[in-house]
Amino acid sequence: MKKPEFQSHGGKGLKFPIVGDGEKDWVLISKELLDDEVGDNSSDEERQAWVEANIDQILQAYKSKLAGGVLRKPFDRINVRRDS
Repeated sequence: MKKPEFQSHGGKGLKFPIVGDGEKDWVLISKELLDDEVGDNSSDEERQAWVEANIDQILQAYKSKLAGGVLRKPFDRINVRRDS
């Protein structure tokens, strides 16, 4: 997967789209999750770097969420929104 194009979501949260088969999903990573993993005072660049370093686990969480699977912490806190 190429590097996601991040957008701001909920203050210092991040989101990025996944497009396929005529549907568009948004992977939403909350401010609270990033605060816990990167730090309350982290910069946007540090937050994006954490997401990039963990993109494989984030994408696995995305797939598991769609399939109704069980997720491991902290990735159980990632949300998915579908735009069809």
